[in-house]
Amino acid sequence: MKLANCRNVKDLRLLAKKKLPEALFDFIEGGSDDEITLKRNTSAFDNYELIPEQLGVKNVSLATNVLGQKVESPIILAPTGMSRLFHHQGEKAVVKAAGRYKIFYS
Repeated sequence: MKLANCRNVKDLRLLAKKKLPEALFDFIEGGSDDEITLKRNTSAFDNYELIPEQLGVKNVSLATNVLGQKVESPIILAPTGMSRLFHHQGEKAVVKAAGRYKIFYS
């Protein structure tokens, strides 16, 4: 499977599992301690269904304000302390990506 063929989070997860070393995939996939927050967050998303192009709406903007700054999406990136495991530039790469996609980095 290729990234271009991924249609949902399940597809992305399967691709990552194939491509990444097992220990790295498990680190990204898992949560801390007993994973209660991970389970609650996953469960909360089960309450929503994304239905593309309902009512003919095709151009959707996620732009909003976060802490008084205009951002293109309400996604906020934050330091993890382990970014170097995923990219050779570590946090520098995360900051560059946030700037490139005009999203907030705290």
